[in-house]
Amino acid sequence: MFILLLGIARALTPYDSLLDTQATSPADEYAIGKEYVTSQLWFGAEWKNPTEQARVERITRRVIAASDRPDFIVNVVLLDDARVNAAALPGGFLLINRGLVTMMTDDELAFVLGHELAHALLRHGASQLRVKEATASVAALSAARAGNDPAAARARADELYLMVAAHSRELELDADLYGLVYATRAGYAGAAADTALQKVAASLGELVGAQDRAWASHPLTADRIAELTKGRTGMEKVAAEFDAGLTFLDQGRPSQAVTSFQQFLALFPQSQAGWSNLAAAWMLHEPPPATGVVDVVPLHRQSGVRVRGDAVRLERAADALGHALRLDPADPVALALAGALARQQGKLPEARAFLERGLARAPADPALLTNLGNVLYDEKKPAEAIARWIAARDADPTRPEPRVNLARAHEERKEGKEAIAAWQGLVDDRTWGATARERLAVLGSPPGAPAVVVPPGALTITVNGQRLPLGMSLAELLAALGPPDSRTLSPDQATETLFWTKTGVKALVTSERVAAWLLRQPTTALPGEGMAFGQGEEDLTARLGPADVRFVIGGRTTLVWWAKGLTAVLLDGELRDVTLYKPR
Repeated sequence: MFILLLGIARALTPYDSLLDTQATSPADEYAIGKEYVTSQLWFGAEWKNPTEQARVERITRRVIAASDRPDFIVNVVLLDDARVNAAALPGGFLLINRGLVTMMTDDELAFVLGHELAHALLRHGASQLRVKEATASVAALSAARAGNDPAAARARADELYLMVAAHSRELELDADLYGLVYATRAGYAGAAADTALQKVAASLGELVGAQDRAWASHPLTADRIAELTKGRTGMEKVAAEFDAGLTFLDQGRPSQAVTSFQQFLALFPQSQAGWSNLAAAWMLHEPPPATGVVDVVPLHRQSGVRVRGDAVRLERAADALGHALRLDPADPVALALAGALARQQGKLPEARAFLERGLARAPADPALLTNLGNVLYDEKKPAEAIARWIAARDADPTRPEPRVNLARAHEERKEGKEAIAAWQGLVDDRTWGATARERLAVLGSPPGAPAVVVPPGALTITVNGQRLPLGMSLAELLAALGPPDSRTLSPDQATETLFWTKTGVKALVTSERVAAWLLRQPTTALPGEGMAFGQGEEDLTARLGPADVRFVIGGRTTLVWWAKGLTAVLLDGELRDVTLYKPR
C-alpha cells in the first residue's frame, strides 16, 4: 500500500495470531488477489485509458527489469478513482488509481511502482496474511457478487483490502528504499521519490473509505523523505565503489579492486560494466607471463548506473545560482552557468534568455557564446550554432569546448574535412585528446606528430631498412619491429596505439591493420620533396603546394594536404611534426 494509511487496530494475543497464521501457496495468493480485482471490475471501477495503461505498463516493465526478480509477472489494473493511491495485492496484482497516474511524472510514478513492486517481491502482504480470515472474506465477497448484492460486496471488498494491503511502518520504509533502488537502477531520477511522497501527502484530505484507513500503518511523510535521503546517500557511497575499483586497478591492487566491485554489484547487479571489471580484477591477480605474448585486459571506465540523480544535482545547482544572481543579476559567469543548467533541464527559452542577458554585458565572452551555440543547435539551427562556436573559439583559442562542438557538428553534417580539421586541433588537449584521436581514426585521418615521413602521397615508410606499408597486419608489424615499448587501447577498445621509442615510430591500429603512422623524433630524416624539421610554412608550401586546410591555435599552425595524405604541424613557425595517412 503506497499511501500513508490511517489506521487499523485489532487486539489479538500472540497465540491468536499464531493459530490464525499459516503458510500460503502461490495458488492461495493468486486466488485472494484475483477475487479483489474481480470485485473492482464488477463494480465498474476499471479505468479504460489505453494511453495511460501503456505508459504505466512501460514504466512497470523497466522497473521490474531493474529489480531483484526481473522474471516477476505482474498484472496492472487501472482504477477509475480520483484518490491518489496504488496497492500491490497477493498473486502479482498491481492496482493504480487514476488520481495517482494523472498526478505523477514518469520519474515519480517509477518510484511508486517500485515501492509497490517491493511489497510484492518481498511478499510483505503474504507474510502478514491471516489465511483463514482472508479465505473467509474471499468466499463472502464471491457470494455477495453472486447474489448481486453491491452493498455487501463492497463491505467484503473493503474488509479484504485491509487484510492484504496494510503494512507495518517498518515494511513501508523497506518498500520505500527498495522502490528507490529499483527506480534508480531503471534510469529514473531518485529525487522524484521525495516529490511523489509530497504529492500524496498533499492529497490526504481527499481520502475516504478503506484506502485511507489503511494509511495508519505508514510513517509520516517527513520521516519517509528523511529515510530516503539517507538511502540515496548510502547508494552514492556504494556507487562510488566502482570508481574505487578502477583506482585500485590503476594502482596495481587487484585484491582491493575485487572487493570494491563486489560491493558495487551487490546493489547494482544489472551493471554489465561492473561484472566485466570484476572479471578483469580477478584476472589481474595473476602476474603477466615472463615470456611470450601478453593479453590486453580492458576495463570499463563508466559504470552505466545513474545513482546520484541528475535532478538532485540540478536542483542544488539551481539553488546556488539563485543566490549568485540575486547578488549580481548580470554576472556573465553565473548567467553562462544558468544557461547551461536550463538547457540540461530542457528549458531552451529560459536558457536563451539567460545567455542573451549575459552577452548584452559581455558580447565576446566565450562561455556565453559556446552555451548559446548549444541552445541554437538543440533548436535545430546548426548554422547559427556554428557561428557562435567559431566566435567563441576565436575569442579564446585555448578553450576546447567550442572546438569539440564544431568537430561534432561537422561530423553530424557529414562535413568530413571540416570535422578532421577541428579534431586535429584537439589531439594534444589533456581532456579531449583521446577522443580526438579516436574520431580521427574513424574518419580516416589519424592524428599525430610524426617526425619520420616518406615522400608525400606514398603509403610506405622505411624503418631500419624494412619497408612498412599502411594496411599491413598487426602480426606483420610486430614481426618487423618486435615488441613495442608501450601499447595503449582507446576507451572504446576500437583503436590501439603502439610506440617504439628508439625509432620514434608510432602505429595506429584498427581492425588488426595499421591505419596510420604516427612518427616522432628521435628520427630526424624527412625524405621526399626536400622536407626537413625546422622549415617554415613558406618552404613547405613551395614544395608541396597550397595546403587544403590551414588553421592556427595559439602558436600552433596545422596544414593539411588531403591528396598527399599529409598533415604538418608547425610550432612557433617551425615544422615539428608530420602525420602520414591514406591520401584522399
